[in-house]
Amino acid sequence: MPQADRNRARASGSAPWVLAVAAANFGLLLAGALTSLTPALLSLRPDLIWHGQVWRVFTYAWVHAGWGHFIGNMLALLPFALFLEHRYGAARSLGLYLAACVVVGVFLFLTGQAAVGASGAVCAFAMLAALELLAGESKSVWIIIPEILLGVAVVFLWLLPAMWGDLMGLFQRDGISHWGHLAGFATGFLFFRAIRAGEGRRTRRRNRR
Repeated sequence: MPQADRNRARASGSAPWVLAVAAANFGLLLAGALTSLTPALLSLRPDLIWHGQVWRVFTYAWVHAGWGHFIGNMLALLPFALFLEHRYGAARSLGLYLAACVVVGVFLFLTGQAAVGASGAVCAFAMLAALELLAGESKSVWIIIPEILLGVAVVFLWLLPAMWGDLMGLFQRDGISHWGHLAGFATGFLFFRAIRAGEGRRTRRRNRR
C-alpha cells in the first residue's frame, strides 16, 4: 500500500469502525434475548432465501447464537480489524468487512447451510491481515513486533490451527460452521490478491506517465 495512503489511514481521528460493528451485534443479540424475532428474521436459512428473503446472505453475520459466540467473534475480529484499518483506512477496511459477510453468506447459501455469526468474516480478516503482515513491504515496527514476525506468529498460532480444526470438523455435526470458516479464509486470500493486482495496475499506469 502506498505510504501516502498509510499516512492518511493513521491520521484518522475517528473511533475504529469495528466498535460500531460490535455495538450493532450487541444490540441485535440483546434484542434476540428479549424476543426470538431478531434471529428468526436475520439468520441464514437457504430455504427462505430461495423464497425471496435475500437479505439473509448478509444479516446472518450480525446475529449470534449466544453471548459466548458474540464475545468470541468480536474479540477475534478486533485486532485484525484495527490492523487493517491502520493499513487501508477506515472506509476501505469496513467495505472489505461488509463484502466478506456477503461472500461467505452467498457461499453458505449455495451449499445449503444455515448459519449465524460473524466468524466467516473474521476468518477473512485473519487471512487478509496475515498476508499483509507477511508481505513485508513496511520496514517499520507496528506496536512492538516487526510486521513480518507478527505475521508469522499469527499464521502459526492462530491461522493454521484454526484451518486445521475446521478441516477436521467439516463433516461433524457440532454446530460450528466449518465450511463458513474455510470460505472466510479463502475470501481473505482472494481479497489480498485482488488488492495487490489493483495496486500493480495503478503502479504501471503511473510509470507509463
